[in-house]
Amino acid sequence: MKRMLLFAATTFVAAMTWTWVAPAVVVTQPLEFNHAKHTVALTCTVCHSGAVTGTQAALPSGGVCAKCHASAPPSVATT
Repeated sequence: MKRMLLFAATTFVAAMTWTWVAPAVVVTQPLEFNHAKHTVALTCTVCHSGAVTGTQAALPSGGVCAKCHASAPPSVATT
């Protein structure tokens, strides 16, 4: 029983140390985009498929932007 508790405590301390020491993952955005302006009125899932259920949110097509804007930015392909 003592061995099991020692193992559990050691595992917990190691996990907490890893969480504290490991660097945060920085996500590089493929386009310069001000999310703060858009998230006031919209949720992530309005533009990004997979934002809740996927491992990664998909980059929206220009057509998604065009639903609210007259035109998409020139660097975004409309599909």
